[in-house]
Amino acid sequence: MIGVVALVWLLTPLMASTSGWVASATRSSAVARAVTDHLPAPPESLKSLERSLIDGNFRSSSPAWSRPPRFPAPPEGSPVSAELLNELAASSVKIQGEACTKVQSGSGFSVGDGLWLTNAHVVAGAETLHLTSADGATGTGSVVSFDPEFDLALVHSADLSGPPLDVASALDGAAGLVLGFPGGGAFRPSPFLLGETMTATGYDIYDEKLVDRELLVLAADLGARRLR
Repeated sequence: MIGVVALVWLLTPLMASTSGWVASATRSSAVARAVTDHLPAPPESLKSLERSLIDGNFRSSSPAWSRPPRFPAPPEGSPVSAELLNELAASSVKIQGEACTKVQSGSGFSVGDGLWLTNAHVVAGAETLHLTSADGATGTGSVVSFDPEFDLALVHSADLSGPPLDVASALDGAAGLVLGFPGGGAFRPSPFLLGETMTATGYDIYDEKLVDRELLVLAADLGARRLR
C-alpha cells in the first residue's frame, strides 16, 4: 500500500500535465487528489527525469500541479446577449506566423489602440505576423513585448484595432465566453465556467526556467473537442 501511494505521489504531477484520457482520469481521481492534498510536491530532480523519459512529449509550459485541479461541467448556452457578443467579437483577433517552417496560430485580444495580447509561444520565432479579425478583416503586426516565462506577448498592428477589453476580478463559478479561433480556424465563441483559481509551477516556453503562475481553471467546449 505504501508503494502504491508513493507511486501515485511521484507520477500524479506528470500524468495530470499531459493530454488525453490519462490526464483527465488523473485530474478527476479522488485518490490522486487526496495524495497531492496531504503530501508535499515531488522533488524537482525527479520531475526533470520524468520529462526526459517521455522524449519531450510534454507541453512546454504545462504546469506541475500541487494537486489536480477541480473542474465543473462545461456550460451550454451563451451567458451574454447577441448584441454584446457582436461588440466583444471586435476585440478578438487570430494571429498567425511562420517559425521553423511551421505555421503557429493563436488568438489575441485588444488591450489598446492597435495592441493585441496573445501567448508568447504563438509568436516565438516569427518575423511577420498575420492578423485576422472576427469579421474577416486582415492585417500584419509585430511583437513589441515578449515574456517567455509567463507565456505572454504584445503585438502591435497598424492595420487592425479593436475596443480594449476591461480587466475584471475572477470569481469561482463565474460564467463567461472564450473568444477565439480554435485550431486556427474560424471565430468561435464558447461559454465557460470558472472552476477555481490556483497556483501551479511550470517551465517557461523554452523549457529552461521554472515559473510559478496563478491560473484560472476553466471548463468549456472549444471547437470539436472538450477542454478542461
